[in-house]
Amino acid sequence: MAYVCVDCRSWFDRHVPMCTACFAFGRVVLRPERARSNADYQPEVANARDIARTAWGELAVRTYPNLKLGPKSLVTVVGEAGAGKSTWCCRALDGIRGPVLLVSVEESIGPSLAARLGRAAVKRADFGVASACSVDQLVGLARQYEARAVAIDSVQTSVFSSRDLRHLAAILPKLELVVAVSQVNKQGRISGTNELEHECDVLVRCEQGSDGLTWHLEKSRYQPVDTEQARGRVLGRTVEALPEPEEDANA
Repeated sequence: MAYVCVDCRSWFDRHVPMCTACFAFGRVVLRPERARSNADYQPEVANARDIARTAWGELAVRTYPNLKLGPKSLVTVVGEAGAGKSTWCCRALDGIRGPVLLVSVEESIGPSLAARLGRAAVKRADFGVASACSVDQLVGLARQYEARAVAIDSVQTSVFSSRDLRHLAAILPKLELVVAVSQVNKQGRISGTNELEHECDVLVRCEQGSDGLTWHLEKSRYQPVDTEQARGRVLGRTVEALPEPEEDANA
């Protein structure tokens, strides 16, 4: 059993009268639990070669060429409201060759989502979009599309845990990438427990700054996070990397 603050989305393992993150009184409520699904009982089956491949293989994301990922990666995207999390997510999916699926939990299929996809220059017919769907429906759609990548926006609203996300990748053999858009509290941390932050392979933070909407890695199992290659622009249809210091000097 867990509790969540309806204002800042911070989680607690017991009820408290005041949220210790945003200091709001009477705003901590019982967190909804996701109903058990048929997919939860599907066994995770693999072989030694496929498991080893997740360590030495590489997954190319054409829209973010300076981002290194491996097969079966779990990527978490965080940032404040308006920082570009959903746009980063759309462009990441658009950079994967083959069918992909966006589960837009917070935004229904309509003009607003159409505008977001337009800003991200996403026009592919094999870029599937689903809104309100259960876990079993999501698994069914991913199998129907033979999706190579799935993104869920956001995991708090859909009540997905990190274990749920790993399970999706395990029971869907063609799935190579899971992207989880996560809400953050007023301190900039992932809303809820730190389970998702610890479990994910890559943690991307989107920010609004002097360079516009940008992203950088806070954690990665595949590349150093303190280099120029570990950051870039959220928007920009051709070049995602930010200018290198040498290029700035020669400009």
